[in-house]
Amino acid sequence: MRILNICSRIDKKSGGGSVAVLEVARMLRDAGAEVENWIITHPADGDLLPTDDLHTRWFSASCNSSRYRFSLGFCATLLREIGRFDLLIIPGLYLFPNTLTGFLGRLRGIHYVLFPYDSYNPEKMRHSARQKLLYRKLLDDFVLRGASLVHAANRPEHDQILAYGAENEIFLAPYGFRVRDFQVPRSKELLRRLCPWDPSKQKIILYLARVSKTKGVEVLVTAFRQLIADDSTYRLLIVGPAWDAEYHEGLIHQCRDLAKDGTLVFAGMVSDEEKYACFQNAFVYVLPSFSENFGITLLEAVANRLVSVVTEAVPWEELEPAGAGYRVAVRNPDAIAAAIRGYAALSTSEQDEMRDRAVALAATYDRDALSRTYFEAFSRVAIKSQS
Repeated sequence: MRILNICSRIDKKSGGGSVAVLEVARMLRDAGAEVENWIITHPADGDLLPTDDLHTRWFSASCNSSRYRFSLGFCATLLREIGRFDLLIIPGLYLFPNTLTGFLGRLRGIHYVLFPYDSYNPEKMRHSARQKLLYRKLLDDFVLRGASLVHAANRPEHDQILAYGAENEIFLAPYGFRVRDFQVPRSKELLRRLCPWDPSKQKIILYLARVSKTKGVEVLVTAFRQLIADDSTYRLLIVGPAWDAEYHEGLIHQCRDLAKDGTLVFAGMVSDEEKYACFQNAFVYVLPSFSENFGITLLEAVANRLVSVVTEAVPWEELEPAGAGYRVAVRNPDAIAAAIRGYAALSTSEQDEMRDRAVALAATYDRDALSRTYFEAFSRVAIKSQS
């Protein structure tokens, strides 16, 4: 089975979607498929995710198209070589390489799998709503209708795809990752590069994700103010790139008093080693998102024995039943503060039990256990292209 996987962006600051598109390729490769990954880059991307173990071809985005990813080289190569493949993987909407691949695949009779990556989430659709609606109606709805399979990472995304009106077959399966790669012990000295706190004396609340409007960081800040009013040992570490510059600047202004008194630090973009040092030394992880497709940072947190507090917009419905964390209402700082207080009130042995259950939950997302599921579903679609 020869698969073309379109990787429209693999820069680290783009979040979990960039990671997932490469991990899908690895799962299919490990199961026996031949996967070519065509990667479109732009000088503004910054650090890229590692791809040394993958079969890759590289293309440059043209015309300063850092977001849309227009590429003349990609276009010419796709027109010339698309017929070599049995199956196409199209990850995401509103991107030139993805849209073009869907159009050509449908016109040439080559079957493809569409990964919407939360594009049909009503919260996401409200941002830049007019532009997105126009683009979908002119282009991407055609791509959606032609997909032989549409992937949903979880039940909420499955229901959002159906609510949009899609009549395609939906492949419901979580993303798979090499979980053990998240768990390599890191030195505490890496944490001290980012903040002056001692994890044995202060309870570090960690936020680690893109700093953007949909992540709800301001709600976490409000909850933190409640917590530190009662317990001066709490600290808040905000780690991640500024995805929305205006929002980020407003957040820094809102928190200037906390930053001045040394209880809050904006660490920005960090290395992978520093990131895992944060997970391994924090007291609790909080992801207060208004919408979330998967939440790879939550997987990284639980893989490192870190109990987490997330909103109900984060589609980890198993988090509470597994005893690995808490799910609370969206946009509710009181609920976030109450969950953290509840965890802090547990005995040391009870906290350790929750941490152990977090690791057990992470193991269910290991890509070795999921690769055969993906391979069998995609093989069935590829056979249609060959017939």
